[in-house]
Amino acid sequence: MREKLNVRQLLLVLLAAFSIYSCAREDFLQQETSKEAVSASSAKYASRSLWKEDDVYIGKVQQVFLKHANLERFNTTYGELYWNYAMSFGQFGEKYLLVPIVKKDKVVLLMEAVRKGDRLYFYEKNDADLLAFFQHVLYSNIVSHSEVIDGNKAAKAKYVCSTRTIIIGCLNGQTDCEPVSYSHMVCEWQEDSGGGVPPKSFPPLGDPFGGGGGGGGADGYEYPDPPEENPNQDIINQLTDYPCAQSLLEQLPNMNNELARVLKDIFQNNDDYRITFKGKSGLGDKDGITSTVSKPDSNKFFATIFLNDNVLKNATKEYILITMYHEVAHAYLDFELKRLGQAQFDETYPVYVTGADYAPDGTIVNRFGFKEGHQNVGFFLSTLENILSAYNPNLPPETVKAMAKAGITTMTEEEKVLNANERDTTLGKQKGTKCP
Repeated sequence: MREKLNVRQLLLVLLAAFSIYSCAREDFLQQETSKEAVSASSAKYASRSLWKEDDVYIGKVQQVFLKHANLERFNTTYGELYWNYAMSFGQFGEKYLLVPIVKKDKVVLLMEAVRKGDRLYFYEKNDADLLAFFQHVLYSNIVSHSEVIDGNKAAKAKYVCSTRTIIIGCLNGQTDCEPVSYSHMVCEWQEDSGGGVPPKSFPPLGDPFGGGGGGGGADGYEYPDPPEENPNQDIINQLTDYPCAQSLLEQLPNMNNELARVLKDIFQNNDDYRITFKGKSGLGDKDGITSTVSKPDSNKFFATIFLNDNVLKNATKEYILITMYHEVAHAYLDFELKRLGQAQFDETYPVYVTGADYAPDGTIVNRFGFKEGHQNVGFFLSTLENILSAYNPNLPPETVKAMAKAGITTMTEEEKVLNANERDTTLGKQKGTKCP
């Protein structure tokens, strides 16, 4: 089983200046006064989605829209944009989103925002099934929800699709109704090169007959600080055979937790850092192994992280996610040890002990751990628990605790079983989210 000690170590090295961040959201009332409704299109984005969304992209799209919009005309022509319920449907990297447009508590239309390089395009989307799905998300009594992310194998194409499902319970005062399930799939936006009908432009000026103006229409709108066109420039993704894990890896630096923010600050757009993730068979009970490269007098960090393909195929999303964080931490510490040498490493990082272990192929690899009884154990347990709970608030506390403790401190037999259940969903006893 993996040793989670390394997540604590990177946090000690890199997170001294960071405080634990928590985001408390107020309940968004479905029944709004007319005064509240007027402010919906221009209110600062604060996600109310049930799923993980590309919050960075949604915030920038709103910024561009409000810069060019004639809100009064747009609201009169179309309705109110409910940014807080915008969805990117499993797509990250500042590429795609849908925003519901509401009139009198009814979702009447969707605005589709697509980034192409440094230009942003707004399109009108009027899909009856998708409108109904958003209507339920905003106004129905949802008792559970889920998401399945997978490659679109039916179309034999190498792009990711997200299928989101909600279960609708009884209305207020009802007790004998049968739950109803609604699902909808959205795939990565693809440019139509086959001569089909182009998407209908959706100008922020609110002119249903015009071309938008202000840099809009066919020319799109200037997009602020677009990311690198190669989404894997800094954390290189070679997990195409594992679409569920691939999607998680793309989200890694953008998630709302301490370690994700540090990873983004360090690795994004920095030519001195490169991490490559690959799947590997034959790793046995090890969740991953790391190979780092360093040169004397060099601060450049290059690492290849091999993840156990059995874990990629059979573990829950939560287990894969925490494993990825763990392996990045291991890679960084391994790099530091090679760069500094044992004596200087011990002086720079006095809270750690280093040792050697054997990979399944017989290669000797470094292992790191806290010195016995170190006071920071409790802090790191809490940090890992926060990461898991933030990703999946429905994960039982006892499962969260077991996964956080694995490899860090002593576990009870019950905790070992709970952790093993998340590592191997073929047992059918997992509490986390199963990959398709």
